[in-house]
Formats: sequence, C-alpha cells, structure tokens
Amino acid sequence: MNLGYKSHIGKVRTVNQDAYFVLDNPNSNIKVFAVADGLGGHNAGEVASNMLIEKISDTFNQSILINGVVNQDIVIEKIKSVNREIFEKGIQNEHLNKMGTTLSLTVIVNEIIYIFHVGDSRTYIVNQKEILQLTKDHSLVEQLVMQGEISRQEAENHPNKNVLTRAIGTDQEIEIDFYKYAVKKSDKILLCTDGLTNLLNTEEIKEIINNNNCKDAVEELIDKANEYGGFDNITAIVYEPEVSL
Repeated sequence: MNLGYKSHIGKVRTVNQDAYFVLDNPNSNIKVFAVADGLGGHNAGEVASNMLIEKISDTFNQSILINGVVNQDIVIEKIKSVNREIFEKGIQNEHLNKMGTTLSLTVIVNEIIYIFHVGDSRTYIVNQKEILQLTKDHSLVEQLVMQGEISRQEAENHPNKNVLTRAIGTDQEIEIDFYKYAVKKSDKILLCTDGLTNLLNTEEIKEIINNNNCKDAVEELIDKANEYGGFDNITAIVYEPEVSL
C-alpha cells in the first residue's frame, strides 16, 4: 500500500475537529492531500476545518496546471477566498465567533511537491536517512525559537505551545506559506495534525514510517499517540509517490 490515511478523535476530546482530504485518482497525474485542525469552542473548530476542506476539494483538476506545473496563484486565491467565507460566517454566528483552522495542503505533480500551509499542522518528508519538516509552524513558540528566546527543546514543553500566530478564518485576510520540493526515490510524505506531533518525537515517527507500509504506518502512528494519552484529535496521511529515479 503506497497510501494510508486516518483521523481519530483521540481519548479526551468529545468532538473531532480535524478534517482531511485525499485525491489519489490513478487516472490523474495530480495527487492532493490535506489536513486541517479546527479551533474554537461550541464545535466551531469542526465547522471551520470541514468547511475549508469541502470548499478547496473542488479546486483540483487539470485547470490548476500550466505546462504540467501547478499554478500556485489559483490555489492561493481559492484558500484566501475560503478564509474570508469562514471569517464572515464566524462574525454572523456568535457560536462560531473566532473559529479558525490550520491547513497543510500538498499537491504532487510530476515528482514535485507543492505545499500550501497555514498554522501548526505539518508536512514531512521521511526516508531511511532522515525526517525533514518541510513546513514552518505559525505558533508563538516557533516565533520565540526563531528569535532565539527559547531553545527547540524548551519549545517542546512550553505552556503556550498551542498558541497560533496565524490560522485560516480568524482574520479577514491571510498570508499563505508556499513551498516546493522535489521528491526522490524511497521518500514518503507525511501530513499530520499536532495531535500526533505533540506526543511522538520525530525519531519515533521516522522509525514507524520506515518500518511499515503507508497504511500500517498510519495505524501505528495513531495507536501510539493514543497510547501516550490521546489528548487531542489525531490525523495522519502517509503517501509514497512513484518516483523514477
């Protein structure tokens, strides 16, 4: 199995505010994967993450390609449009006020990964040699690390670890990070929410992914996060692209 995906409520939460999207049509050269982690009370996070995933999922067809390359502007404009819709819905309904969601969206075309990212969900490349985080968290602790005020190790247990500096739907306008990466043979791609990365360290994640096929790796990652407490919703997608070289 070169693809596995699953979302689990965890052991503490009563609602799963994570959402995900998988487009793996064997007849298409476009593969698309996304995870979103909602935030907000009164189930508002669930509304935000599902609204985002539903509305961006219809974007991905051949029209986003120009000469075989992803037109990033089309994707970014779609995300910005949905951001405004979520923001406006939050204003109109007091129970949804301040709702928002993270997004880590990966589009794969011709062995190139295009990543569109907001928040602290993550996209990684995993192989036998390394686990490489391709995205940067939009969080207070990441900001403090970048400013040299705390160490990476201190960030792991910081009391404000879950405070985001950027999320979709919390403001009328949003800046979206964009990354490109060329996949190599034996690379696997992991997208996940922080319900996984807050409980498993990168070496554990790397070992599980390298020792299993994609479907079994996802099952083991989620089982391990629940074994460690399952304090949050947990979502993971693992995919091994077919690479010629």
